[in-house]
Amino acid sequence: MGNQEWWKEASKPLLEAYESYRAAIQSLLREIEPSLKAFREGIAKLRPKVEQSQKISKINDELSKRGWFVSPSWNEELINNLYETLNQGKNVDELVATVVSYYGNNPERTRGILEKAYEHSVFAIRRELLDEAFEAFLQGMYGVAIPVFLAQSEGALKECLLGKTNLFNKNSANKLRKLAKERLTVDELILDEVMHEFSNALGEQFAAGSIHGAQDIVKLENQYGYRPLSRHAVLHGIDTSYGTKENALKALFVVDVISEIVRLAGC
Repeated sequence: MGNQEWWKEASKPLLEAYESYRAAIQSLLREIEPSLKAFREGIAKLRPKVEQSQKISKINDELSKRGWFVSPSWNEELINNLYETLNQGKNVDELVATVVSYYGNNPERTRGILEKAYEHSVFAIRRELLDEAFEAFLQGMYGVAIPVFLAQSEGALKECLLGKTNLFNKNSANKLRKLAKERLTVDELILDEVMHEFSNALGEQFAAGSIHGAQDIVKLENQYGYRPLSRHAVLHGIDTSYGTKENALKALFVVDVISEIVRLAGC
């Protein structure tokens, strides 16, 4: 037997093993291809959300200077508009003015926040009160609308969570974000960023229960560099100058965030 024939015979088991291995690999690839495809598609869908979450984070950093936060209903158009405004070197006043114009000059868009909340029973039973507050908002009676938005948001959350947390309480911020993070999927990175800044705003200004008189509001205004919207000061009649369009929208966005928390809690 020549060397060539000997090698052919000797390598036959090796070639057979290789072919068997290749067939097995090809079969495995065929089996996992749908999963790989789904994974690639998932990554492709996730990338824009990550990018949007990064934009929201940057916007929130600036908005927090005035006690504001990106709200769940803010759409991609508004987020991109704010991000572009920020990249142009504009400050927080410009950002807030953009939000106030975007929502404050569009009743249908603003009304959508309440309609979304009414999908949940804990808000639906408050519809009459909230609708009256919204009408007051449309008529420029912001001082009438704000207490209702704040109080009914708190009531809806307490009813949903069976009184386990008060919305405007110093310990609420971490509790609320923990609740949101426990229920969020990877696909909801944006909402996580929203909840983060809302928690910060909630802890730092809405829950300012240390306000016992007008002088305390002045102290906080000097501390923050803006006049905070404090649920305590509003509902206890301490703050007499809270009735602005900006504060009314901020209170309505509290409704927006709480309706998202209610959705996550399954109420």
